[in-house]
Amino acid sequence: MSLLAAEGRHRWRGLVLPKPPDDAEIRSYAPRALAPLVPALFVSAACIIFSQALMEIANFAILLPTVLLFSAYTLIYFAYQAVSLPVNFCGRGFDLAAHEDLVNVILPSISSCRSAASPSTSSEIPGAESSI
Repeated sequence: MSLLAAEGRHRWRGLVLPKPPDDAEIRSYAPRALAPLVPALFVSAACIIFSQALMEIANFAILLPTVLLFSAYTLIYFAYQAVSLPVNFCGRGFDLAAHEDLVNVILPSISSCRSAASPSTSSEIPGAESSI
């Protein structure tokens, strides 16, 4: 038995979660650079659909059942892009100040979106009492 196996270092010791983002990091996600994003997404979607259609046309006579399956996928992907691209870019932007006001109205005891003041204990969480 190797030294690592004897010490048990290869065993899983539990999930280590990353620290939650602070308020500055949360606020950095709000603005989006739509100018370079819109053409890149439209071009990439068009290229995917075009290359998929070329593959289906080239193999139509050889692999008809497979081509029909890929055609269904291409049509679903086209419909998804036709709906999602306009929806993602034609609405109003995310208003962080309005969001924080809404959070403060709904949860008045929390002064910030992410408060790391004290971790909750099981006594603060209903239904989380120990069953021992």
